[in-house]
Amino acid sequence: MSVMIFQGHRVFLSPILTKTVTSEVRRTWRERLLTLPWRPLRATKFKSVQIPSDEVIQTRDGLFMHPELWERFKLAMDQPNPKGFKERP
Repeated sequence: MSVMIFQGHRVFLSPILTKTVTSEVRRTWRERLLTLPWRPLRATKFKSVQIPSDEVIQTRDGLFMHPELWERFKLAMDQPNPKGFKERP
């Protein structure tokens, strides 16, 4: 875990902050017949994938976020007018 200072706030970067996305995948007949334990009637299986979390967790100690979210945050802050923000008159 690395620590950075951003505008007076401590930012903790942790690759552990991920979300699990589960999807249902159809099994082929070959897989159904040739795998152990043998369960040919089970037509689907579940596949889980870990993806970086889009959440920023704020605590007394600072902000916790995934390193990929930090990179996207820095890119957005480097732009003169980030998408969705209008300049004040």
